[in-house]
Amino acid sequence: MPGRLLFSTKVFRERPVLLAGQEEEVLAPPTNATDEPSASSMPPPPPLTIPRDDSDPALALLQHICVRTPERAEWRQVGADTVVKMMVEAATTEQINPDLFKDRLGLFDRFTNFLEQLLRCDRVGFRVLAAELSLSILEQRHLLSEAGDPASVAKMVKALVGRCSDAVPSVRSKALLGVAVALNCLGKSEGEATTTLLESLILSSPGHHPTVPIAGLLRSRGADEKPVVRRSACGFFEKLLPFLLQRMKVPPAQLVLYLSPDVLYSLATDESVMVRKAALGTVGLYLEACPSLPEARACWTNNVLPAVIDVEVGVVEKAIDAVQDKVIAPVVAWSKGQDGPFHETLVAEMLSGLSCESLEYLQRNVRAGWKRNGSSFAKPLLSALGAVVKWCLTVPPAQWPMFVFSILEEVAAVQAEALPMDGLVKAWKQLEGVVENASGHVLVVITKILRCIGHGAARVTPADAKSMGGRLLTALSSFRAGTAVIKDMMSLLAALATAHPTKVTAESWTFALFQTIQGSLTNYCSPPEDAAGVAPDEVLLERQLFTFGELALLSAKRATPGMVMMVQTIATNTVYRGNDKVTTSVGPRSMAFVALGKCALRSEALAKKLLELFVLHLHEKENFVVRNNVLLVLSDLAIHYTAMVDRFVPHLSDCIRDPNELLRKQSLMALSSLVAEDFIKFKGSILLRFVYALSDPRPPVRQFIEAVFIRILHQRHSTIFAQSFVDIICGLNGWTSLAGYQAAAGNAAFSLAGHPHRREMIYKFMCKLLNNEQKFTVMGQVVTNILSAFVDGEDVIPIPDRLESPTGQVLLDCFALLSCKELKVSFAKSAAEPGEGGDDNPAAEVAAALERTKTNVLSAILKRNMGENVVPILVQLKGKLEKLRSPFLKPLRTCLREVLRDFRDDLKGILRDDTLASEIDYDIAQQEQPEVEKAQGRRSLALAQAGLTPMTRTSGGSLGGFSRPSGSASNLPRARRSTSCTPVGLPPGPLVHCTPIPVATELTTPGSQAGQAGQRRPSVIPERLAPAVAGTPAPWGSGRQLVRMTTDESQGSARGRSRSRQSRSAQKENTQSQGPPAKKAKTASTLKRNQSITASQ
Repeated sequence: MPGRLLFSTKVFRERPVLLAGQEEEVLAPPTNATDEPSASSMPPPPPLTIPRDDSDPALALLQHICVRTPERAEWRQVGADTVVKMMVEAATTEQINPDLFKDRLGLFDRFTNFLEQLLRCDRVGFRVLAAELSLSILEQRHLLSEAGDPASVAKMVKALVGRCSDAVPSVRSKALLGVAVALNCLGKSEGEATTTLLESLILSSPGHHPTVPIAGLLRSRGADEKPVVRRSACGFFEKLLPFLLQRMKVPPAQLVLYLSPDVLYSLATDESVMVRKAALGTVGLYLEACPSLPEARACWTNNVLPAVIDVEVGVVEKAIDAVQDKVIAPVVAWSKGQDGPFHETLVAEMLSGLSCESLEYLQRNVRAGWKRNGSSFAKPLLSALGAVVKWCLTVPPAQWPMFVFSILEEVAAVQAEALPMDGLVKAWKQLEGVVENASGHVLVVITKILRCIGHGAARVTPADAKSMGGRLLTALSSFRAGTAVIKDMMSLLAALATAHPTKVTAESWTFALFQTIQGSLTNYCSPPEDAAGVAPDEVLLERQLFTFGELALLSAKRATPGMVMMVQTIATNTVYRGNDKVTTSVGPRSMAFVALGKCALRSEALAKKLLELFVLHLHEKENFVVRNNVLLVLSDLAIHYTAMVDRFVPHLSDCIRDPNELLRKQSLMALSSLVAEDFIKFKGSILLRFVYALSDPRPPVRQFIEAVFIRILHQRHSTIFAQSFVDIICGLNGWTSLAGYQAAAGNAAFSLAGHPHRREMIYKFMCKLLNNEQKFTVMGQVVTNILSAFVDGEDVIPIPDRLESPTGQVLLDCFALLSCKELKVSFAKSAAEPGEGGDDNPAAEVAAALERTKTNVLSAILKRNMGENVVPILVQLKGKLEKLRSPFLKPLRTCLREVLRDFRDDLKGILRDDTLASEIDYDIAQQEQPEVEKAQGRRSLALAQAGLTPMTRTSGGSLGGFSRPSGSASNLPRARRSTSCTPVGLPPGPLVHCTPIPVATELTTPGSQAGQAGQRRPSVIPERLAPAVAGTPAPWGSGRQLVRMTTDESQGSARGRSRSRQSRSAQKENTQSQGPPAKKAKTASTLKRNQSITASQ
């Protein structure tokens, strides 16, 4: 037999195969312990119920292999390989001898039916094995040739779709990939029937929902909590991309309806390194499959280019390789052949609309590639760039590729002597005539060329330097150039003056510009009488003010106090002509503030004088453009004069709540930069205001500040939220009544007392960044520092009357936080589930043991803290609220229920109040009852839709006739969920539910104390199981045993069925009339009726 098996013949001798067509029979495990493998080597397998068919030994063997190998990864791998090899051999045999198998299904179809049932098994190991086996079979489908009916594969697809939401991550991962592989397998089959089948699976129509919701699966698994599943989402995208384009003929424009690029964006910025690397590869395949699709191009530029600044070296390397493959290589290839105009190539079209930010990422990629590959990267690139520049001289400037000149700018910074300087000088001579009217694309190209020439100014010929310097000075003096190129023109003039001092002098051109600007400012602020009625050119004034600021940075001594005063007059809108005030528009005023800021950077005395003026114009009544420029000026001044600006930080952070979205984001960016560089201390009001921004109504602002917290602030201070949680609760609700927590003081404008949904967003984000120890600390702080202030102490805070008051909002937040799942301490599993732990090794076992020890210690501490600190305060507060008949009583009871849910087995020990413990237990049971009924209904519906009979699912939850070992009540675990019991021999239909009967620990005679009204029943039915006896499902873990109905009981006499109907009717009536155990005493008639129900059962 091909493949290596891990099974011995001894196992098969002890576990014979049963015959099909007869009643099910459960094999008990061997009683001889010496014949079984040791527990350390292999756990005892579940008892088997295998269909006996002496004409199908191959299927029986495959089933044996599957149920023997679910526990360990290496066993599953060997078992899966063996099954696939056997099926390949079987498919070959069936093709060679088709006449022998024409009257029955092939082995592939027969085994697929079993595999579909195994995917729905309750045991985790079986589902893991089934998912891995399904994926292996589908991946090796080409070896099976034409074996298998497409309907069988479609059946497997439906089962795998259900496993995509499994509780085990490895099952979800394999199932997701299995769905994609299965669809590709179906796509390889031609024919109208297969096409119709595929359309019914993936396409939606009015009144028909697709069986395989591709978009929904990709979106949900792309946001999965486990990295392995998110990585599988990338594989899902890759495998379905060619299937949809080639087999299903989906137009590229409609591809986004199935495969959303937004999912790739979230995966490319994932916290897991392996997910980010996989996402970059998927984005590259997306671009290769749809090179002309705008969405694919935008996806590549927005995800691959920024990856160069990733903190992980592997991700950066992958981004560099992608840029070299998709950008550098096509440019080099075009330069060698020059096949057609360059601007019509795919790379030029893809990168033609890059933003300034994306161009910067491209430049960083080029620098990193140059540094990594050296001359092998540089030589062909320089040659190709020179060819592109020569081509640009033959076409209009509008067709010049912007990204090529960005790459040239980066090359100039790395190796200026390698620039094609002759071509760049010619390009500038061709463009200087359009500088005045240039905009958009051409304007960016001009700035790049000016910077390149500035880096290589030493290589410019003296004649070119002299003529170029003269023309630049003329353009600057006439202020024909826009503000976007003024700085670069002045930088080039300064570089030429340094490289060729005999041709261009810095003193000459700066003095001439200052003189021209001074005259223009004087004419604007104090015009001569003959020009009093002439309207000034405000665009020209903006350019003059911007040029003045740049000149002040180059030569601060020439910025005289008189010129600074005139600029200040324009900025503050206090220009008077005679007795009439002249209103200056927003544009010149905003440029005037920028010019003042640049002057202040060169003079500390001037900065100290102007600082309060800047802060004054941050007021909300000021225009947005002015406030934005002032904010940027203050952030620059904070770097140079930190101590001077520190007291004005609250004024800067006030912009976080500004109505304008851009200003909010600008303020957060500026403040985050200052905090990251430690120019501002992250404490006090700045902390609360940053937290306030976590609930910003606009996603771009909210996502930015979340990234700041996750990638910068929380990385530096992991306890930032644990130490300030109580302060944040008080500050967000504007509550100042608690001594020691006065975050709300001075931050009334940042209160969210009337916005509970925004506070919820903040709390969820904070809890997501807390570990178990910090959650434990925060829970204690909320109870001991806030809730205890309403119960005891010298200055007891009175209970508020209204829910809407700040105090009431704080109480509601505390109750909600204590009962939310995000703040609950989650304990790791004591042992990894099959498929999650990977290979067994000593290091993993030691780590698991340490984790279990840590978990046990933390669990004991948590339980003790609950009983000594948390619950007593909540109980005292409950008594106080009951006396006041407060509206906060209901939220408190909900909080108590959720807090004690995990300690349900020891309620009396923690609460020390039997009545309250019974009430809490009853509340928990009442809440669980609808959930249990819904789960049972969903399971029954799933089985009915899958066409499975109740006989295929036993009480142990196994599928395909495999069940857990049967045993007596003493052998069953004490804590066990109630499951469905199915009578053997009944026809297919809904599952039959048997009433759970508790294990009897003490027997009494009928008519003893149990029949007396007002007294408890004997201990055969514990008090906490009373609701279950009356017809309500008992709580989990109550130590009860399930009773399996036999064929005789299910097919009993009419008298027995009548008694059963009467019992169910009595149970229903009792359920409707029953209330909480502590509030409604049982009457004698009720107890007698319960006895009769128990006797009938």
